[in-house]
Amino acid sequence: MFWEEYIHRWSRDRLQPRRLVCVIDDEKEHELIRASNSSVISVTDSGWVASPERRVIITGTHDQLFSRAMNRGYGVRQPRWSMHFGLLNNDSMWIMKRPEPLWNGLEKLHKKYGAYRVASNISGGRIRSIPIRRLFDSDSGSYTDIEEFMQERPPPIINPPRVSGTGEVWVSLADHLSQTVSIITGICSQIPLGFTPELARAARYHDWAKSHPAFQGALLAGIAEDAEMRRTHWAKRRPRIKLVLNRYFHDLVGGCAMACSATGSHLEAYLVMTHHGKYHCRIPRVSEKLPETPLGGDITEKETSFEMDPKRWARISGSLYDHHGPFVLAYLESLLRAADIRASAV
Repeated sequence: MFWEEYIHRWSRDRLQPRRLVCVIDDEKEHELIRASNSSVISVTDSGWVASPERRVIITGTHDQLFSRAMNRGYGVRQPRWSMHFGLLNNDSMWIMKRPEPLWNGLEKLHKKYGAYRVASNISGGRIRSIPIRRLFDSDSGSYTDIEEFMQERPPPIINPPRVSGTGEVWVSLADHLSQTVSIITGICSQIPLGFTPELARAARYHDWAKSHPAFQGALLAGIAEDAEMRRTHWAKRRPRIKLVLNRYFHDLVGGCAMACSATGSHLEAYLVMTHHGKYHCRIPRVSEKLPETPLGGDITEKETSFEMDPKRWARISGSLYDHHGPFVLAYLESLLRAADIRASAV
């Protein structure tokens, strides 16, 4: 098998990049590779982005992988594009059976902007070209069995059986932020980065703006006036409910608050702003006030008012792109978002 030698070499050398990216032709090749190593996962599996510190073999077709590596995630929700972009372009080694035209474009991006521990691809091997399967059969449309299926459908369940549960679970803002800090610290201990303090501080502040009355009011919707509940700032409520926020976005407001803070750095503000993958360079004008907020770890932010002009944020984000480049920024964003995903699942 073409992949065997390189997979064995990667598994043996622990200094190799964490992600071995295999460009495959179809699902059969994925199964062949998975049979040779238990660390294989498909790029279409949404779970791999939550564990950036894991050593893993990622498989995918050229359109799946290159679209993600060029920040145009084929089959991925747009807020997740930057995570795939950051992880596939950093600490990754690519293997492909034949030269891929899109690889040249990716190499040019790396030469222009640089990246953190990006290894070049291993090329080689020969493979017989396989024609693309026809998408439309000439006989299609002549017969449909939908009517037979409709006749055999089971009757609807009018009164579904009740499932026992634990009731509602509430997670305070301070607890969620402390959990995220703990996870990002663990991730950084396994990945040699020079950005651990910035990531830890961004983790501490990433949901700061959830203390705003607009968010707290939406989260507490339907709850009777309970003074004890309303004295606490909450981060999450399970089971989840649809929040009616009237265009209040805590990631946007939190990033702007960090950028206007005397103690927060622009990189930390950028990571807070992007921790849901929606805001990077272009933002609307923001003018808000956040109440005094306990953030866990014996940290309490005083009441603060701020205003962020879109042009000012464009200058801030532009200077970060000039200094760090898009690959490093996307990678740091991916690490913080992975920690947030795992903390939210606890």
